Amino acid sequence: MSGGSWAVRVRNSSGRRAAKGCPVIVTNCVEQGIAAFGLGSPCSTYYTRARGAPALDRGFASLEADFTATLNAIRTRAPRAKVAVVGYPAVVDDNTGCSWGTWHQLGTVTKGDMPWLDTLERRLNTALSDQARKAGAVYVDTYSSSTGHGVCANGGERWIYGIRTA
Repeated sequence: MSGGSWAVRVRNSSGRRAAKGCPVIVTNCVEQGIAAFGLGSPCSTYYTRARGAPALDRGFASLEADFTATLNAIRTRAPRAKVAVVGYPAVVDDNTGCSWGTWHQLGTVTKGDMPWLDTLERRLNTALSDQARKAGAVYVDTYSSSTGHGVCANGGERWIYGIRTA
């Protein structure tokens, strides 16, 4: 997701760094959207009712644990620091969905999956907010002020661009 994306870096079985989180989910949604010819909501089905659901739940649990450890480390190293946790902007808040196949939006993610991606982002922001509160940090909400300016918005209303091709 453009404008920043949540990703937790881990080592895979070969010892190489591997990303997990939103970049992987969006990649899966792009691939599933292609396979579904832009129809339905294959990605949300995969992550809510199929094999992807347990992995998504594990990913959020891992994110929360890693984020807690990070905030604790900051407090240990800088006990008097004022810590701010900045949430993610409204990337796909437009429930009408983006144009299928438009890469400056979300490529081949289906319109049917857009509301689920928004729900996922809200869940992420809630997790960040909760962890910030527990750690005594300030949470900065960018979602509310950016609503209507996500990847599906037109022209000058769009603050966030979707998939960047090389």
